[in-house]
Amino acid sequence: MDFTSFNPATTQYDAHNAYWLGRASSLAYQDQGPIRDATVTWGFSQFSFFDRSATQAFMIANADAVIIAFRGTQPGQLEDWMTDSEVLLVKGPFGMVHAGFQRSLASVWPEITDALPAFQGPGKSVWFTGHSLGAALATLAVATLRASPGNGSVQGLYTFGSPRVGDPTFAQALDANCKDRCFRYVNNADTVTRVPLRAADYKHAGTLMYFDQSGVVHKDPTFANQFVDSAEANIGGLTKLEPEALAAHSMDRYLSNLERNTETKLS
Repeated sequence: MDFTSFNPATTQYDAHNAYWLGRASSLAYQDQGPIRDATVTWGFSQFSFFDRSATQAFMIANADAVIIAFRGTQPGQLEDWMTDSEVLLVKGPFGMVHAGFQRSLASVWPEITDALPAFQGPGKSVWFTGHSLGAALATLAVATLRASPGNGSVQGLYTFGSPRVGDPTFAQALDANCKDRCFRYVNNADTVTRVPLRAADYKHAGTLMYFDQSGVVHKDPTFANQFVDSAEANIGGLTKLEPEALAAHSMDRYLSNLERNTETKLS
């Protein structure tokens, strides 16, 4: 499979787009040089890397699309973002959002928005993606653009293993604005997707794409919603995850399932 399978013009769910944005999310864990080298082989001639205050992202562009991918983190490190001081809700786009995520995005956001016009150009679509913490930052970035004057252009958002980002007002407003182009992947045993807790006034946004135990994807399935809602995990358990929960959160597992489902019809 090569990048020609990516459809830059659609806002609808596309399994090949999901796969390639998953590849970008995985690549975001690499250093600047390997990211640049890999994306050149995908056909991207423009590249920029952002690294401020422990927040990293990269932006690439070809003749048709711009992709912005945020680097994620591991569960043990993600726990730092779930402490009492970090999970406080602060004013953000569309509603109240996670204080730590907001601060992390703010450290690189001016550079990203300064670079974007030169990358975008006429006729190019803009895509956001990320895994784990990177997924939360990508979601917040899209909300920031969509809530801005002129309703910033975003063709699609695909995230993997995202924690919750904001309160119900944030989630409902983002969904009303662009749920049809925002896809949130959850691997069935991925505990990170269940924090911060709903009891702390957090709610997920976006169209749920749920991998069952066999790795088959389901779009907004009732059983998955019930499973996620009923299987809350407290953040203290993130450092004591069972091996399967750790594996379920890994980007490698997401990528394997994404590739398996590129030719699968949604149920």
